[in-house]
Amino acid sequence: MRIADTTRLSQAIANQSRNATATFKAQVEASTGYRVSRPSDDPASFATSVRQDASISKLEARRGATAMAADDLDLAEGVLANASDLMVQAKEIALQLSNGSMDAAARANAANQIGTIRDALLGIANTKGTKGYLFGGTKTDTPPFDATGTFTGNDQRADVEVADGIVARSNASGAKTFTSAGGVDVFAQLSTLEAALATNNEAGIRNSIDSMTKSHDQIVAGRVDTGTVATRFRSASTIIESSLVTLKDAKAKTVEIDPTTAYSNLVDLQAAYERSLAVTKKILSLSAMNQ
Repeated sequence: MRIADTTRLSQAIANQSRNATATFKAQVEASTGYRVSRPSDDPASFATSVRQDASISKLEARRGATAMAADDLDLAEGVLANASDLMVQAKEIALQLSNGSMDAAARANAANQIGTIRDALLGIANTKGTKGYLFGGTKTDTPPFDATGTFTGNDQRADVEVADGIVARSNASGAKTFTSAGGVDVFAQLSTLEAALATNNEAGIRNSIDSMTKSHDQIVAGRVDTGTVATRFRSASTIIESSLVTLKDAKAKTVEIDPTTAYSNLVDLQAAYERSLAVTKKILSLSAMNQ
């Protein structure tokens, strides 16, 4: 084989190898949809994608935490609405039975009603959410109120990160809603009213009217605060979701390839590879003829 033929053949084989490599890469891109899947594909883009993956993971975890907090706060707000209705009923009973025309039997029957209301309120105060008891502060593994209505939880914050360096309280305050920490011990006041009714104590019943009003207002304040915090978490969750969409779009632009572009590249490279094969074969054929 002449030197010129050898040079042309070497060049043709090198070109064929490059086309084969490019075609294989195009096949991978077309089949996976990814332009960058390892550092050697594009070091800068791969490094960017690693950072984007870390940010996506952090936002997804934050989204889950804020959504869970919002769900529990929504539940707490809903049951506090029921609690405020119970206190309205308790006040109405106190008003009706404070009338001097009511007898002991009527008041004893009303005492049973207050006992039922108190038990229902106790069930509300011991409501469980996704992370445990809603009104026990950070003590979420045991009921925050015992059978007597005594508070056994705490009023510590359970913070959730809603943005880099920014946290928000994610739990409702059972202490401020139901106990003297908020101004009135709601369960104690209900027990006082129940006892006054059971003993036909008209003055005691009359004195309980104001405490029922204060208890109701305290629960409503707890409900409003809880609902406000729940709304903030819903807003934070929406913002996080929007950030995730933006970041995932950016990640796609970093490492993915448009299907149409990928197919077009593959067709072009396959054609180039076929041409390089044909050139190699022709050089080999001519060389054979010249021997």
